Amino acid sequence: MTVSESLKPHNRWPSYVLLAVMILLLLMTIGALLYTFSSNASPAANTAMQGGPQVQVSTTSGFISFAPAGSAVDASKASTGFILYPGAFVDATAYALFASAIAASGYPVFVTPMPLDLAVMNPNAAQVVIDTHPEITNWVIGGHSLGGAMAGQFVAAHPDQISGLVLFGAYPNADLSGWNGIATSVYGTNDGIATSAQVQAAANILPAGTTFVPIEGGNHAQFGDYGAQGGDNPATISAAEQLAQAAQATLNVLNQVNAGNQG
Repeated sequence: MTVSESLKPHNRWPSYVLLAVMILLLLMTIGALLYTFSSNASPAANTAMQGGPQVQVSTTSGFISFAPAGSAVDASKASTGFILYPGAFVDATAYALFASAIAASGYPVFVTPMPLDLAVMNPNAAQVVIDTHPEITNWVIGGHSLGGAMAGQFVAAHPDQISGLVLFGAYPNADLSGWNGIATSVYGTNDGIATSAQVQAAANILPAGTTFVPIEGGNHAQFGDYGAQGGDNPATISAAEQLAQAAQATLNVLNQVNAGNQG
């Protein structure tokens, strides 16, 4: 090497510097995507996270619990629980009002926050809930949008652990036609993300006795409480009415599962 070559500046960064820059760019990209697409819970949902006389709310590292309290406590329902997977890019707390409505009817409810707010990143999130609550022996799982698809995937992988499935503006990505649990598919007729036609077209991969529950005038976003969603259609009913109908459809499944395991 000549003297002139030894005096040239080094124009190649060390590999660890390049790796650090790539990781930083990746994190910035993920952060930008989350900022762009993520939907936060409404003030009403945040208030519901505080609990009340009939619902006690607690948060662990794996899930949010909505436990019946006060006059809502019903020993005959204590062994049946409901697990909910959030929709894509939706904060789990956006389902606090819905979860509270179910818990106020006597059933314990568990909402599972997802990595990057994507259920596809942790489709087995329900297992932590089930393992943590051995006193609950009858499980119903549900999910909104992508969360519904992943809830269906959990059922397909653990058919003997789950007795009921409720889909909200969703359809499974696994064949559940041979599963013998109770299934209900709830959809809004104004849903622009999971249309009525798409939801009904999934009938052949759901159990033969699946109940389809249309919510007239309901849309996609009002299955949660996080505001409008791009690509969706406006709802022609209130968010409160859509929540009430979705909650009743869920309670119908929980009541069937619970009644079938009494005795």
